[in-house]
Amino acid sequence: MNSNIISSFFTAKKISFSKKKLAVIGLIVAACGYSILGVNSRLLSQGFDSMTQVYVRISVGFLLSLFAFRKDIKIKKIRKISKSDLFWLLMMGVVGYSVGVWMITIAVLNSKLVNASAIFATTPFAVYLYSFFLLKEKINPKLIFLLSLAIYGVIIISSKSFIPTFAEFGKGEIFAVLSVITTGWWSVGRKMLSNKLNNKEITVIVMFIAAVSGIIIAMIKGEPLPIQSFTMTPVLIGIAIGAIVNFALTF
Repeated sequence: MNSNIISSFFTAKKISFSKKKLAVIGLIVAACGYSILGVNSRLLSQGFDSMTQVYVRISVGFLLSLFAFRKDIKIKKIRKISKSDLFWLLMMGVVGYSVGVWMITIAVLNSKLVNASAIFATTPFAVYLYSFFLLKEKINPKLIFLLSLAIYGVIIISSKSFIPTFAEFGKGEIFAVLSVITTGWWSVGRKMLSNKLNNKEITVIVMFIAAVSGIIIAMIKGEPLPIQSFTMTPVLIGIAIGAIVNFALTF
């Protein structure tokens, strides 16, 4: 019996360590992915306006996900989505994804990449606050302290001063903050969804919603879709990279 307990203990330890390792790897990949998207936004800006480039790369990413996951998507199950799940899928696709990516795109185009990336890195703080107010998760003082310390570090980087000041905050930095506020809803929405849909179905649905909402916003803004831009090498590279990275980050 003791040997079973010891065996179970070490097995649990291995599983726990594995999850922590995967979480760290996931954070590193996500950080790299969003940094790449920042550079990618500048490539696409040579051919498209801000929201147009967002919906173009998300649309291609959607087609990529649809092809990759075609065998794992159950149309009958998707048709029976509850109103609650539909609400959170819309929140994820429109606010957390389409608008969130749009905000960080504007931020990158109007500020230094390091500033936009540093501010966007505080997204976990927004997610934590949303989780506390909406999901009633318990406050962890140590985590709050660490997140606050991270935000202080971001202010130092953005304002170039050890004393918190917003004098150096420009248009780009403001939109980076807005991207944090909006993108946080993607994580909250993912937690609020039921387990009726698998990850692949959620990825396809959210990317579809994000692409459609992006097209609608671009039309409202009066942004054109210049066909000749699709012949530009930097734009084609940007579309390819953006589609792959958006697909990977969503999944």
